[in-house]
Amino acid sequence: MFIFAAALIVAGVALFVAAPLGIGLVGARAKSPGEIQVERDEHERGLAVQGLRELEFDREMGKLSAADYESMHKALEERALTAMAAVENFRLQTGNAANSKKLSST
Repeated sequence: MFIFAAALIVAGVALFVAAPLGIGLVGARAKSPGEIQVERDEHERGLAVQGLRELEFDREMGKLSAADYESMHKALEERALTAMAAVENFRLQTGNAANSKKLSST
């Protein structure tokens, strides 16, 4: 009887631990190419912003000349702004598409 109870406890714990994995697989939906691109753009923006932070730190530590800082800062800033603009454009397009669907269904 003790072995049976122990086996039930182990099985219950295993199911409790594995439950989020099953829900993640069942609940996942396929992403559109636009959503995947937005994730890439958001990741790119994050990398550029992190690069800007590190660049600022390096400048404060005296590791960069003013000319190096300016050129690298400009490149990273353009990267971040380009990615932010791409994300915003996608959101505006999907928002406009959703609004037009609502208007046409009424």
